[in-house]
Amino acid sequence: MRRAIWFIVVAGMVLALPVPRSTAQDSDSSTLVSTKDIPIDITADGETTYAAGLATARDNVIVKRGGDLLYADRVIYDNAKHEVIADGAVRLYVGPKVYRGDHIVYNFETRAVTSTNFAVAAFPVFGEGKSVTSPEPDHYRISDGFATTENREHPTFRVHAHTIEILTGDRIVMKDVVLYIGDTPVFWLPEYYQSLKSDTTTFNIEGGTSTRFGLVGLATLNWKVANDLAVSLHQDYRSKRGDAGGVDLKYRPVKGGAGLFRSYYTVDSNYKENPTALPRTPISASRYRFALQQITPIGECVDAKVNANVWSDPYITEDFFQREFNKERMPDNTIEVANRYPDFEVSVLGRAQVNRFFDTTERAPEVRIESKPTKMFGGPVEYQSESSAVHFIQSYSNQQYSYPTRPKNYSANRWDTYHQFLMPQQYFGWLSSTPHIGLRGTAWSHDNLAVSGTSSGSSSGPAVSRVVVDAGDDFSAKVSRTWTDAKCPSLAIDGLRHVVSPFVDVEAVLPSDSRNAVRGFDTRMGNTWADPIDFPLRNSIDSIDRQLIVRQGVRQELQTKRDGQNWDLTDWSLFTDLNATSHYDEQQVFTRDAYSHAYSDARISPFPWLTFDSRDAVDLNGHSYNMYDNSLTWQPDRSFRITLGDRLLDKVSILDTYGFAIPNSNQAYLRLFYRMNEHWQFETTHGFDTQDEHLSDQSYTIYRDLSAWRLGMTYSDQNNRNAADVQTVYFTLTLKAFPSASLRFAE
Repeated sequence: MRRAIWFIVVAGMVLALPVPRSTAQDSDSSTLVSTKDIPIDITADGETTYAAGLATARDNVIVKRGGDLLYADRVIYDNAKHEVIADGAVRLYVGPKVYRGDHIVYNFETRAVTSTNFAVAAFPVFGEGKSVTSPEPDHYRISDGFATTENREHPTFRVHAHTIEILTGDRIVMKDVVLYIGDTPVFWLPEYYQSLKSDTTTFNIEGGTSTRFGLVGLATLNWKVANDLAVSLHQDYRSKRGDAGGVDLKYRPVKGGAGLFRSYYTVDSNYKENPTALPRTPISASRYRFALQQITPIGECVDAKVNANVWSDPYITEDFFQREFNKERMPDNTIEVANRYPDFEVSVLGRAQVNRFFDTTERAPEVRIESKPTKMFGGPVEYQSESSAVHFIQSYSNQQYSYPTRPKNYSANRWDTYHQFLMPQQYFGWLSSTPHIGLRGTAWSHDNLAVSGTSSGSSSGPAVSRVVVDAGDDFSAKVSRTWTDAKCPSLAIDGLRHVVSPFVDVEAVLPSDSRNAVRGFDTRMGNTWADPIDFPLRNSIDSIDRQLIVRQGVRQELQTKRDGQNWDLTDWSLFTDLNATSHYDEQQVFTRDAYSHAYSDARISPFPWLTFDSRDAVDLNGHSYNMYDNSLTWQPDRSFRITLGDRLLDKVSILDTYGFAIPNSNQAYLRLFYRMNEHWQFETTHGFDTQDEHLSDQSYTIYRDLSAWRLGMTYSDQNNRNAADVQTVYFTLTLKAFPSASLRFAE
């Protein structure tokens, strides 16, 4: 459950919106008492009296004061205290809050309330309690209360608490808490603290079976200790791997700061299992992961940031945290202090190889000064700069399978400074031009072309220096034409506008020496999309080489009006690079091709229920890779949605972090969702590898509506090529009122 189930109690007890029963009877009306500023109006069908500052009324009594409204069978109002005592079918409306009970005491001045045997309803939450008191506005004390999301006399689940202390919009403290499924208590907690500003999971259970892990049971309990500290306790069991667990802390070190510490430890009884075809180095049964991320403000303009990750082996997230592994496979370890000024920033960054089984470009440390573009002497010319000094240590992995032949570590000092002048201009109201010229100077203490020795930080070769001059211009324009009389109701076309934005970016780079004159540290990595060509965005300093490049392209938008807003029927950007010199392409392969690729990024959405997305890089010469990523989504109504897509990577020669070539791939996929009726839903995903002509992954899920809850059952099968397949069956139980608060069984 991502959202605390305790939030149900809060919403149910505090924010109630029941429909009051009718009081449609004629009554004699008389204003009995009034305060100095706002009069109190009491009407009733029965007898009304006023004596010694007390007003009494019977039978269908209605009390009004400002926006407050009270209904009851009997009422006593104390004019001196501005307090009303109401009995019999009492309903009190105070802004968005509603109280219903047999006996309520309410102060119109302080808005303090005391009630017995009350009921509340605020869709989708309903609840009851024996008594409630409100010592001050938005502060409530409830005894013997429960809440549920089912509007029925006998709900299938409910949360009971002996005492509940609520500060609306801030926090809730409950004691003697029990969750019931039907009439059966499921679990008990002696005390619980929950911030109402947080949607952190409060309780999560997962369970099921997997061919890789066997029987699985995972439990997480989140405990809000205080406003500045939350604790998550993990206790996991996998029959094929053993017990595991950890503690996570989310905290605020100082005002304006934030911190997160995560820990996980397991004695893995089957640690030698390899779920993929890639070779693994030997690891031990004792496996762990510790992580710390923290931001600490120091004064008004200074921030200190820490990102620390300590792992037992490089496969810990691949085995036990697959989602994290898909996002990041090599964690960083850095400490940074940055001082921000209005026009520039000074920072100190340190990076260390904490995990020896990962390659790391250590910075011990790096000092950097960056200035923002600033107009010079109030004229049209702007100036910006960046300068840095760093001690690099290139530390390679110590793992057996990281490289066919493990490189030797090397190090050097580097000093770099860059200064650029720009002059943004606009002509004719539609043409923009930004000519710029820059000068960069860089020096290394060693060239490291032939590293000697094997110790960490070994280096060789003489000092190297380089001067780089770059100049260019960025041209862009925007023209459009509108056809207001273009209408087609069947296609929801109400006028058309075509916007064309051509652009040309010219960049010339002239270094005094080539990139091969030094064995660098922050060299550019291979990728499948166009790299930035302008400085300072082109920030791989060590890989700068001679180049004259012209990036030319156009963005086209076809728009119409829908519901008074612009709707993009088509948004398509197409561009390519003309290289007048031999250069290193996106794969970092040396080439003489003038045009390497054409890049296309498009979205076509003629209707809200039909969308085509495309992101492609097409090789123009047959010497490089092709990359296609296209998908079509059709959703004619809320009950049905289908997505078809294909991802292709062909003729790629990019090396991954460990020096292995990234393989070609062609993955077609299908995603389908269908709501059969109000009780049943069906969802499936398929991935088909056209290279090996097999289903790489597939999953099938059926959902059953259970009134307040939704039950789901999923079967998934993952084909790992040359390694063993993984089949998993798991269950989910989701609270419909709060979809993000779910009780999950297995993953």
